[in-house]
Amino acid sequence: MKLNFYDKDLNRIGEIQTWVSMVWEEGYNTQGVFQLEVQEISGIYSLLKRWVYVMKPDSDTVMVILSVQTKDSKIVAVGAPATCVLARRVSTVEISNQNAETALMAIVGGMTAWENLELGEIAGITDIYTAQISDKQVLEYCENIAQAVDMGFKIVRNGKKLNFVCYKPSLNPNAKYSEEYGNVGNIEHTESDVNYYNVACVAGEGEGNDRVTVWAGNTAAAGNDRLELYIDARDVQRDSEETLESYQERLIARGNQKLIEQARIASVSFDIADDSVSLGDVITVKLANLGIVYQVRIITVRETSQNNKTTRTVEVGEPILRRRL
Repeated sequence: MKLNFYDKDLNRIGEIQTWVSMVWEEGYNTQGVFQLEVQEISGIYSLLKRWVYVMKPDSDTVMVILSVQTKDSKIVAVGAPATCVLARRVSTVEISNQNAETALMAIVGGMTAWENLELGEIAGITDIYTAQISDKQVLEYCENIAQAVDMGFKIVRNGKKLNFVCYKPSLNPNAKYSEEYGNVGNIEHTESDVNYYNVACVAGEGEGNDRVTVWAGNTAAAGNDRLELYIDARDVQRDSEETLESYQERLIARGNQKLIEQARIASVSFDIADDSVSLGDVITVKLANLGIVYQVRIITVRETSQNNKTTRTVEVGEPILRRRL
């Protein structure tokens, strides 16, 4: 294995093939981490310096070094996926009821330019972001919108350019895991409705009977399937020339946003050792003792290398599909 290093103009400036330890963690719709510890040798500082890009031959994710520390003849470089540059940009654009991929492309494309960063090809993802977000760091837009629609985003190298792209892999039919197959371990399963609500009563401007109030979420739910949350949205004021319908839509978007934060927890985590699955893949997990089959997405891939041994660990998100055996 080796690591390739590039300057801000994506010119390759060298490689490193040996190290004391290395952590390479990629996230599907959130940040990861990069950490490299090497012995201090001649010429090493030309590679290990802030804002140098790092790549592995078996991954299209671009990492960037953010800090470098030298102690006891060892150098530790720490960084993150190149999407961390989006945390250094801001936007005041309001996003609501829009195609998620198109919205992110517009936000990233409209931010203050970053050297050699451009928009990549549109993936054609059709999911709609129904909540509302504005006035954030660009990375916060990306994480909030992508997590709401189960979409990934990353920055990849394309020749002498960096490309921001969105992606959403479908089910990998060959990726099936179960204790019965002997290919998983340390299974942890959780289901919780402690902080779960699926309907929101959103109260906007006005007083008493004149207060503008709307319902958001799964408004068709009834009985014990209906879990209501009250939201005081008096801070969302109606513009002077805004129609009542438009204002109510903005209140509904606020309600949908808050309901995203009150999600039902249905999670499963486990250890696997399988190089055939990739970040974002949807895999099938069978929990025979619980009588449940899940389809879950891989949201984190972490590779740790130390003492000539490399360990690959994957983490999965909340189930996309759940059925009883």
